[in-house]
Amino acid sequence: MAKKIIAIVQSRTTSTRFPNKVLSKIGKNTVTQLVFKRLKKSKLINDIVFTIPSNFRNNKLFQHLKKLDVNIFRGSENNVLDRYFRTATKFKASIIVRITGDCQLVNTDTIDKMT
Repeated sequence: MAKKIIAIVQSRTTSTRFPNKVLSKIGKNTVTQLVFKRLKKSKLINDIVFTIPSNFRNNKLFQHLKKLDVNIFRGSENNVLDRYFRTATKFKASIIVRITGDCQLVNTDTIDKMT
C-alpha cells in the first residue's frame, strides 16, 4: 500500500509578537498564499492541510483559506499536538511533513529528498 504524505501547516492569527502575521502581504500574496504555493510544487506531497484553532479569533484566517480552496482542519489552539494528531487521522496520513504557517520560504526540493 502506498504511503500518503500530508503536509500539515500549523497556522494561527493570534501571535502576540506579530498578530495576523500569516495574513500579512509580501508583494501581492499573503504569507499563507506563499506557503501554499510553494508546497504545491512538491512532487511527493499527496495533500496539504492547514490546521488552525477553532476559536472565533481565527475566523478571518479560516475565510482566507476557504477562498484559497485548501484543506482545513480546526482544533485546539493550546494543544497543538492534539490538533496535529486529529488532522493526520482525519486525512489518513502515513507520513506527516510539519510546516509552520509563517514559513514562506519552505523548500519543496528538500522536502521531497527527505520523504
